[in-house]
Amino acid sequence: MAESFARTPTGLPRSRTLIDLEDMAAQTFRRDSNFDEIYKIISGEESLKKNYLKIAGRPNLGLVGQTFMYKATDADELIFERYDTWSACFECLRSSAEKNKNELEICLVTSDTTHLGRAFSFIHRIFFIGHDRFQQAYSLPSQIVIRILHNQWRFSDDIMARITESLCPKEVSLSAWQPKLPSQRNISQIEGSVQVPLKFAFEWINAPYYATDLSVYVLRPYGRYPQVKTLDVILTSMKYDQIRRAIVVVNSHNTLAELRNLLPQVFQHEVSGLPYIMRLFRALCTKTTDETVTFLTKTCDDINYMVYEGRLRPSGSKMQYLRHLEDCHHVAKDCCRKNQRTLQVLLDQVNLIQGPRTDDETSLINEFEMARNDLDYLHDEIESSLQRIPGVCRDIREQLDFVQIRRTNILGILAGLYLPLAFVTSFLGMNLNQYTQPQPSWRNATRIDPANPDNITISHSEIVDSGANQAWSLQLFFEIAVPLMVGTILIPLVIGSIIRAFLRALGRGRTWWRLIFASFVVWSVTITLKSF
Repeated sequence: MAESFARTPTGLPRSRTLIDLEDMAAQTFRRDSNFDEIYKIISGEESLKKNYLKIAGRPNLGLVGQTFMYKATDADELIFERYDTWSACFECLRSSAEKNKNELEICLVTSDTTHLGRAFSFIHRIFFIGHDRFQQAYSLPSQIVIRILHNQWRFSDDIMARITESLCPKEVSLSAWQPKLPSQRNISQIEGSVQVPLKFAFEWINAPYYATDLSVYVLRPYGRYPQVKTLDVILTSMKYDQIRRAIVVVNSHNTLAELRNLLPQVFQHEVSGLPYIMRLFRALCTKTTDETVTFLTKTCDDINYMVYEGRLRPSGSKMQYLRHLEDCHHVAKDCCRKNQRTLQVLLDQVNLIQGPRTDDETSLINEFEMARNDLDYLHDEIESSLQRIPGVCRDIREQLDFVQIRRTNILGILAGLYLPLAFVTSFLGMNLNQYTQPQPSWRNATRIDPANPDNITISHSEIVDSGANQAWSLQLFFEIAVPLMVGTILIPLVIGSIIRAFLRALGRGRTWWRLIFASFVVWSVTITLKSF
C-alpha cells in the first residue's frame, strides 16, 4: 500500500508529482463564475491574487460586516451570513454596485485588521508572521473592496491613491520636525490653492481608562502614544455639484459599526451633488462633535475624582494616568483644530459654487458654521481642562512625599530599636538565664552478664539540668539595651542643636577656650616627661 502511494503515476513526468496547494485552490475556485469576476478585477496585482486564493473559499465568519459596508438609495442593505464565502460576499458587492449606477452610493471601509487574521487558515497565519507579511495580508479584504469600487465607479487614479493612503495603517507617534522655510511658504500656498480637495479628514480621541498599580507595572498602558480615531471622506469627483458617490475610510471596527446608524440620515431625501455631500458631512460632523464631548466629559470627571482620591490614596499609577491624560488633551486639541480646518475648507469650496441656494443648502451651511463654532468652544474647554492637570499632579506628588516621609520615619524608628538590640545581643552572645524550672530527664541502662545471660540488670537514673549558670540575666540585658535604644533615637534628634550650641559658645569664649587648650597641652607634656 505504501509503495502504491510513492510510485510515480504513469504518463506524468517526475517534476509534476509535487502538488502546489495554491494552484489546486485556484483551479477549484475558478470553476465558480463569481470567482472569475473578482479574479479578473485584481488580475493585475500578483500579491492580491495569491492572498485572495487563500480566503476565496473560506467562510467569512462575520468579518465582512467588520470590514466594509455599502449603501445606495432605494437599495436593501447588504446582509452576509457567517458561512458565506469571501468570494460570494465580494461578488454581492460587485453586483450591487453594478445595479445602482444611477443611485446615490456610499461605501464605508475600515483599515483595522485586528480580527482579520481569522480569515486565513492557521498555516497561512504562521507563514505570514514568519515572513513579516501579516499586516499586508490582513488588509486584503479592504483592498479588494476598493478594487471592486474602482472597477465599477471608474474614478481616477488620483482618487485611488488617496484611498490607498487612508487604508495603509499609520503608526501614530510624535510628529517629526519638518522645515518650513519662509522662502517656500508662498510657493506651497500658490500650488495648493489651485487644487480641489478630494479628501477630507476628521479625527477625534477616546478617553482613556484608569489602570491600577499592578496593571501599570505589568502591561504599561500609558507608555504608548494616544490612539487617534480617524475618518477620511474621499469624494469621487472634483465637481461637487455632480457627486453621487463617496468612500469613507475609518481605522476602527467600532466606528464602522456606529456609522451604520448614521447612514439613513444621508439618504432621507433623493438628492445628489452638493446636498448629498453636505448631508454626509453633517452626519460625520455630528459624530465627531459627540465623540469630542464624550471625551471631555469623561476626562473632567476623572480629574474631579483624582482631586480627592489622590489625597486619600496617592499612588504612582495615578500620576502616570494624569500624565497620559495630559497627552490625550494635547491630541484632542490638535484634532479640534484639524476638524475646524476641514470644515473651513469644505465651506470655502461650497461658497465657490455659483448659483442660487435652496433653503436646504442654506440651512446646511448654517449648521456647518455652528459646528465650527462648537469645535472652537470645545477646543477652549479642553484647554481649560488641561490647565487643571498639573495642579492635581502636584497635589498627588506632595501626598506621595508625605507618605514617603512617614514610611521613612517608621523605618528609622524601627532601625533605632533594632540596632541597639542587635549590638547587645551580639555582645552578650545570647547567654541569658532561663527563668523556667529545670526539667529532669531519665536515663535507662540495661546490662547483660555474658557468663550468665539470664542475669539482666536494669538501672534508672535521673538527670537534672541546672540551667546556664554562666549566662547573663535578662534584666541586665535590658538595662544595657534600653539606654542604648533611647540614645540611638534621641541623639540624632538633638545632636544638631548640641553642636550648634557648642560652636556658638566656642565663638563667644574664644580666649578662655584658648587658655584651656594651652593648659591641657602643657599638662600633657608634663605628664609625658615625668613618665620618662
